[in-house]
Amino acid sequence: MTSNKKPLITFALVAYNQEQYIREALEGAFLQTYSPLEIILSDDHSDDQTFEIMRIEAEKHTVRKNIILNRNSVNLGLAGHINKVMELASGELVVIAAGDDVSLPERTVRIVDAYRKSCGTAFSIHSSLNLIDQQGNFIRVKHCQYLEELKSAVKIAKKNPWVMGAGHAWHKSVFEKFPPLNQEIIHEDRAIPFRSALIGEVIYLDEPLVNWRQGSGITAQTAGLRTSNDELYGVGYELLLRFKADALQKHDDAYHLGRIDLLVLLAMELQKLELSLMFAKRELGLIDIIKYSFKSEIGFFVFLKQLLKYKTPVYRFTHWLRNSRAKSRF
Repeated sequence: MTSNKKPLITFALVAYNQEQYIREALEGAFLQTYSPLEIILSDDHSDDQTFEIMRIEAEKHTVRKNIILNRNSVNLGLAGHINKVMELASGELVVIAAGDDVSLPERTVRIVDAYRKSCGTAFSIHSSLNLIDQQGNFIRVKHCQYLEELKSAVKIAKKNPWVMGAGHAWHKSVFEKFPPLNQEIIHEDRAIPFRSALIGEVIYLDEPLVNWRQGSGITAQTAGLRTSNDELYGVGYELLLRFKADALQKHDDAYHLGRIDLLVLLAMELQKLELSLMFAKRELGLIDIIKYSFKSEIGFFVFLKQLLKYKTPVYRFTHWLRNSRAKSRF
């Protein structure tokens, strides 16, 4: 960006069943000090009063002329909701906010300052967060743990890091230059920074610009759930499916830009995840995995480390001991 003219920015507040916190989130949106600002208030077909509160509060803030109010006709899920918001957004940057968090008034200003200082090379900008409890009490400042891993698309492909999504903003190009996000994605804070690194930089602001509510967002709501897949195949199986979706998204995006070097790395990651899933479902035994590991570039100990990380084999082994099923292929 070389022009001195201030760009139009989109502040997008996305919500789903967050009537308890949505008023605070809306206040954070309306108190943004940046101008010109487009505000999108988008509800993913909530079952509660979230959208009605959005509508009422938007009508109260007549001083804000550029407000877009949206309610999805069906629940689209996280990726689908973001895709929808990007269809509505007109801003050069999109500052994303969740319905249970509170953005500080200077958040958009600080993000735009960082973007302008980058001379337009920053395609993802993320910040540290004020971690708060359910009642809004301050706990501590949460900093990004993966600054080194986010420095290039190659490092992201190898390490699978993430930004803290509650403090994330991105350039419109990460959707204009790529197809919509795959519907299976729930880790947009992994997928979008990879896109940003493919075409530019990921920049971090080490100052808290959002009050991030612990344990109430979409990820927190699903993280502790024991699904039927986990019950059947072992704790960690659902997480493996999510990481497979992440790897497929990265593979699709690298392919879209013709990054053959990254396709090789991502294909290996997909192999590991697919083998882990097959092992969890007992479609492959441990001997099969050992044989395959020696024939491939993955390596047995790398594969074993991954299995232990996602807990699946640990669950299966304890399950086997508990039921004394010696005939198990484990």
